[in-house]
Amino acid sequence: MSFFKEEIIEMEEVKREIDVSVVTFGGGVTVEQEFTPIIDWEPPVLSESGRTPMGGAIEKALDLVDDRKEAYKQEGIAYKRPFVWVLTDGKPTDMKPNSEKWENIHDRIQTGENGKHFALFIMAVGQGAKEAISPLHPERTLALEDGKFREYFEFLSSSVEQVSSTEDDDDIDLSEEAGEFEEIFQL
Repeated sequence: MSFFKEEIIEMEEVKREIDVSVVTFGGGVTVEQEFTPIIDWEPPVLSESGRTPMGGAIEKALDLVDDRKEAYKQEGIAYKRPFVWVLTDGKPTDMKPNSEKWENIHDRIQTGENGKHFALFIMAVGQGAKEAISPLHPERTLALEDGKFREYFEFLSSSVEQVSSTEDDDDIDLSEEAGEFEEIFQL
């Protein structure tokens, strides 16, 4: 995560537009960092830990995004469509495909994406992780090769820069950026 911050800080025009929040879901769902400007953000050190309550984490992240957007509206601050990045090394332990919770989260993602309220991406790391989670959001789920986290954050920085430089974020397409990083993604 430190690499991501370093990359963004070097982008003069972009660094003023980026706020970051971190929600972890190893064992339980924890807001590690409320939204803060990236220049003030201290990236946490993350580690694997216990179960994977991904459904609860996605719900919490989307709630935080909704709250942040509402605060921006109240303050009259213009904003672009937020990115929500889910980085996981396992299948969710708090929901199963076709369960009520799974379907509710799937519907919330689809409604938010279709309404252009946010763009959610899932990066699955490790054997079988993509297959386990991609049915939740198949349009934007990628498999990341084990150990390629620096490259992942390089891709993330490139994606942020690409979207920041556009006037209209109606159709966020990162396929070109993903293609440049094909060696780290199992495309």
